[in-house]
Amino acid sequence: MERVKVIYHMTVSIDGKITGDYLSDERSQEAISYYYAKHREFKSDGFICGRKTMASSFGHLMDEKAVLPEIPIESNEDFVGDPQARFYAIALDSKGKLNWSSNTLRDDDPGYDGAHIIEVVCEDVDRHYLGYLQERRVSYVFAGKAKVDLDLLFIKLKDLFCINLLLLEGGGIIGGSFLQAGLVDELSLVVAPLIQGSQGQDLAVADKELTAHFTAQTPVMNESGVLYLSFVKNIPSMPR
Repeated sequence: MERVKVIYHMTVSIDGKITGDYLSDERSQEAISYYYAKHREFKSDGFICGRKTMASSFGHLMDEKAVLPEIPIESNEDFVGDPQARFYAIALDSKGKLNWSSNTLRDDDPGYDGAHIIEVVCEDVDRHYLGYLQERRVSYVFAGKAKVDLDLLFIKLKDLFCINLLLLEGGGIIGGSFLQAGLVDELSLVVAPLIQGSQGQDLAVADKELTAHFTAQTPVMNESGVLYLSFVKNIPSMPR
């Protein structure tokens, strides 16, 4: 069975930063608009982000403080909150910190609006939090005991939700983890025309040496001067 395909899709500064003040600069706005347009163009089955990225992007959809139910959920069975959903927002939130007020995103951009939320948790999550998710019909899957097992996660995303194509959209630590695990099939980078400098997070943050090999596709510069770079993963040739 083929695994889920992952495209790491990000806006970056010239020096490879994915966060920083450059994103709010008016000279970056064309690049950001192009980024969202590409997101829609991919027609993926969903997108996946780390907890901090989800909170910074969709914090307005969360309760300030969760009121957890008294009875914990002891089962390690995954929970599908909406069997009819066809597009997903997947949050890597192993300890269960995101207090979603609804099971779908509400966003002005049609590339995100209506996405059904899937929480990725580990077995050491607060079991009362699982009851909170169930009350709101937010889906969740277990992927590891205390640390997210990406291979197990991908199996479950395919089996439970029929997900075949995912956009990985931050942050840099998550990006580094996916690259280290060899799970990024393509890089999709929209380059904003600024240099961020020492501040801001790198595209890939790794806790050990990271080497990943990709082949560059033909770069694109649109009519607004936005540079778009695409790379595909090199597949090692089989020995003869």
